[in-house]
Amino acid sequence: MSDGTFVVIDIPEPLKELVLYAWVGPNDAFDAKDDKWGLKQGIVPAGIIPLVAVDCEKVERQWPQMAGLAKATGKVRYLARFEFAGVVRVEEP
Repeated sequence: MSDGTFVVIDIPEPLKELVLYAWVGPNDAFDAKDDKWGLKQGIVPAGIIPLVAVDCEKVERQWPQMAGLAKATGKVRYLARFEFAGVVRVEEP
């Protein structure tokens, strides 16, 4: 369901306990007409990817990039912790 409502299913315990860490903040584009918030991206060996992980240390390593971008754009960055709230959609094989 793309409207953000939760699907009623039997949720596995590992999913209920899942915590994600992500760099978030307002739109970085210099010509941005809004301050819409979202995931921040970083340059890693795999390319440019959203900085999200279940291991806080993995995304925390990107702090130098986030500090540099915050200074360059004048916009704040947060390393946020997200806890499981529900399932929106299920895809089964």
